[in-house]
Amino acid sequence: MRALLLAVLSASCSVPPTAPPVRVVREGQPGLVLACSVVDVGLELSEARCATADREWRALCERVDGLQGAAPASVDFFSERLVVVPVPTGVDMQQVEVSSEEGVDVVTLDVAPAEDAPVRPRVALLRLQRRSCQLAVVLRDDVRGAERTLAVYPSTR
Repeated sequence: MRALLLAVLSASCSVPPTAPPVRVVREGQPGLVLACSVVDVGLELSEARCATADREWRALCERVDGLQGAAPASVDFFSERLVVVPVPTGVDMQQVEVSSEEGVDVVTLDVAPAEDAPVRPRVALLRLQRRSCQLAVVLRDDVRGAERTLAVYPSTR
């Protein structure tokens, strides 16, 4: 019995971050979102943050406890960037949608209310391909009929 309990506990400690599905719509760029995960953090983030260099990522990890362990083993900041988006409490990530509107890459995080959603601070960690157009990050809750642009970032090429 103790061995079974120990196995369950160690398995729960090694569960990888949640990865919502990515869907490309309309003229969205396939391969724009290289990875996405939802991560529990120690401090609530007030706004989306973008790291386009290793020093920016290290500084963000120092400010937000929990990010360092969730980061990819290596990021090629020449061709990639990392975007950290606060996930509101009381919702679960449903999917990530990639589209393009008027020459702007749009990454939309679809969320839905969930009674069993964690109340601790969480973020969505997006590993994105760098492109020669602007990037908009949007949070959409279709159930509540709410959508808002969280950040717009300039071209990174």
